[in-house]
Amino acid sequence: IDQIFCSEGSLISEFELFSPLGKSDHVSIISELNICSPSNDHCHDIDDKKRNWAKYSLSDVLNLSLDTNWDFSTNLENMSIEEAWNEIHGKLLKITDMIPPVAHVRGNKTDNSNMPWINSSYKRAIKAKNLAWASFDASPSTESLSYALSKQNLVKEVENKSKRKYEKLITNDLKHNSKAFYSYLRSRQTVKSMMTVLRQENGTLTENDAETAECLANAFSSVFVREPLGPLPHNCFNDCEESISNLIFDE
Repeated sequence: IDQIFCSEGSLISEFELFSPLGKSDHVSIISELNICSPSNDHCHDIDDKKRNWAKYSLSDVLNLSLDTNWDFSTNLENMSIEEAWNEIHGKLLKITDMIPPVAHVRGNKTDNSNMPWINSSYKRAIKAKNLAWASFDASPSTESLSYALSKQNLVKEVENKSKRKYEKLITNDLKHNSKAFYSYLRSRQTVKSMMTVLRQENGTLTENDAETAECLANAFSSVFVREPLGPLPHNCFNDCEESISNLIFDE
């Protein structure tokens, strides 16, 4: 639901509400996302910018909200739910459009900015690659494309050299600083270790996934109270033996 109200508007085309599942008090929502492969010509363009709410000034939002007329254009009884929501949503968008902070939406690319092997050579190669692709976007040509691809390949070469140099450094210093070596080794693991064995109430350990799941289910269900279906019984409320007769509030 955060995607519906807080994310980019063109990401979701429509959504539908359904009744809750089981005894849950949460309404079920089925939405249609405008996501497809880049090769699909019929894919709806999604803006790569979103509101950077962390940079917004709360006082400015409140002042603009106070200056906004929140009354409906017509009688609310003559409007449908969709018409009423579209009118309120339009006023909210008008307020946010008057405040400039926006941020680019980042993709799923791996962020190497915090990796320990990053050095000045890698940063310069990244900067040169970005400038080359920016030049190609400004004036596309065969020469600019070849230049941008060469800079992109150079980044990969510098990255591999920086990794090998850092790995050699922490390996040679393993006897004196083993923490850096094992920290980097854990960060390179593709399969993370998971807890698959739990201790049961009788003191024994679980032997398979079914017993582990059953142990977790028992632990989670122990914090909930099973209430009977239907209205609450009359004896669930206790009469108070003592009462407060007078209350005096003094400044």
